[in-house]
Amino acid sequence: SFRIGTRPTVAVMASPARAREAAIAAAVFAHHPGLAGPVDDGLPAPLEGGDVLVLDGRRVLVGVGARSTAAAVEHLAGRLLADGTAEEVVAVPLPRDRAVMHLDTVITMVDVDLCTGFPPVLATTRAARLRRGAGGGVRVDTVDDLAAYLGVEVVPTGGDAAGQAREQWSDANNVVALAPRVVVAYDRNVATNDRLVAAGVEVITVPSSELGRGRGGPHCMTCPVGRRPL
Repeated sequence: SFRIGTRPTVAVMASPARAREAAIAAAVFAHHPGLAGPVDDGLPAPLEGGDVLVLDGRRVLVGVGARSTAAAVEHLAGRLLADGTAEEVVAVPLPRDRAVMHLDTVITMVDVDLCTGFPPVLATTRAARLRRGAGGGVRVDTVDDLAAYLGVEVVPTGGDAAGQAREQWSDANNVVALAPRVVVAYDRNVATNDRLVAAGVEVITVPSSELGRGRGGPHCMTCPVGRRPL
């Protein structure tokens, strides 16, 4: 699942083996006394929570790749733009590469003005920006420089080209912020963690020798259930 604005959305998983996870999430949102309330569902095709990044109070990035489809992103964008939850939805094409499973393996927010990012993807990706058009329609244009579009400082994956590839495989950019500039990260990604610390971020490390084998990092294993307005 994922949350944009005040309402959660139950994801549609790309793998049938993970369908039960979405069913369990739906049950939690429906019955937990602290979470019960309106839930959005009905996505027409796979779209997983790891591909959704709330950039700020008006912009949402959604990855399109092996786990999330363009059809689902278009459906989500139409809903967010129609009800005013977002002013812009940016569809970010991702390489169909095991090292780039979701958008949150490439970029995660560390603060409102700081993120981590994997340079080879940020430098080469041409994304599609969706905004409300005339008559309630959707207009689309191209974002040629994704890093510039973000409008925040980017802490790049640490190391030289080989080191960056290695730490990308180890989910170096998949950190979860507990508070502004306080993150949980895998201990094995030393070079990236050092760069975060140099940028003024407190890094709380957790062991990763076994967790990393399943792909995904601290951000993959969490889901916000509440968010202060940005």
